[in-house]
Amino acid sequence: MNIDLFTSGHGECGLLCNAPLPDLPAGMIFDAETMELTVEFLEFDPLHLNIPIEPALTEGILMAKHCYVAYLVDGQIQDTVMTPLLFLNDPYGGEFQNNGGLTQTTRALVMFQEFMKRCNFAQAAHRDDLDNEGSSSSILHGQDPKALQLAPQLIRQQQMELGPQGPSGPAMVQAQTMAMPGMGGPKMPGMGGGASTVRRAAPPPKRPPNESGKKSDDDQK
Repeated sequence: MNIDLFTSGHGECGLLCNAPLPDLPAGMIFDAETMELTVEFLEFDPLHLNIPIEPALTEGILMAKHCYVAYLVDGQIQDTVMTPLLFLNDPYGGEFQNNGGLTQTTRALVMFQEFMKRCNFAQAAHRDDLDNEGSSSSILHGQDPKALQLAPQLIRQQQMELGPQGPSGPAMVQAQTMAMPGMGGPKMPGMGGGASTVRRAAPPPKRPPNESGKKSDDDQK
């Protein structure tokens, strides 16, 4: 399996694989000291990516709150998720600090598509054959990351996430918060759930009485 790292320059990062991972990732760990990325699973051994991250990209990764993971087969995106991104030897905080990001892996197809429109190929992150002369080139092989095609089974997911009100509609909110199947059980260090935030609607402003002290036509109805 070959894996590329993409970054957007806006505190976002993602991995694009040319084959499916052995299971859904439970999270990603970036060691800021060794510059190494590790994909964590619940049922499988961790996947240690064998190409260290370039120092110029470290700052952007440390600012990210999560990491996208997708895989590309025959020129089409087959699946994509958004997974927690944790930090080891973080110069800005404690070990495994999650920076206020995700606590569970979630589906995020539309958000991934928007990320790919903003991002650039950063570097090769993992290669099965490091001795290959072309190992540093992107697995996209010239494809435009802003116009990647979806596999047929993802079209319905895309429509569900967009929802009747677009990317910010109720269906999108549900898709962002839905835990992936099989992702229950023990959590990684630093991935405990936090208190949820509920937005309350502000009460409507009270209208001042008119000068005559009489009720308006609307109030008499």
